Amino acid sequence: HTTMSMSIMQAGLQDGDMEVRRVACQSLGTHGGSEAAQALAHVVRADTNVDVRIAAVRALGDTRDKSALVPLAEVLTDPDPAVQYRAQESLRKISGHDYGSNVQAWREYAKTGNSSAAEVSFAERMRRAIF
Repeated sequence: HTTMSMSIMQAGLQDGDMEVRRVACQSLGTHGGSEAAQALAHVVRADTNVDVRIAAVRALGDTRDKSALVPLAEVLTDPDPAVQYRAQESLRKISGHDYGSNVQAWREYAKTGNSSAAEVSFAERMRRAIF
């Protein structure tokens, strides 16, 4: 957790090799904090490689930083279903809530810290765990 390590991880996000960028995302997620979340949010919006974007979305959840909620809620409308699914998982990890694929509920929660929508039922969570 030094300035140098953060600089190295952020530099990795600019590398030409997608595997280096993906590992940099994982490292930033483990490092955590708002600076890491901000860098990862930029990757989610700007990187053209879907594997790197998925790694960034997952890493945003790993940061457990509340500032990641808004960028994650925005990703729920991504055309790639894998990105959408990973965003839901990361939102659940950060918030402790489960609104499933209810984009409007997640956006409301990301903006206000609360949502009037009902969370996914216990039965649905069990179904997901089994299947």
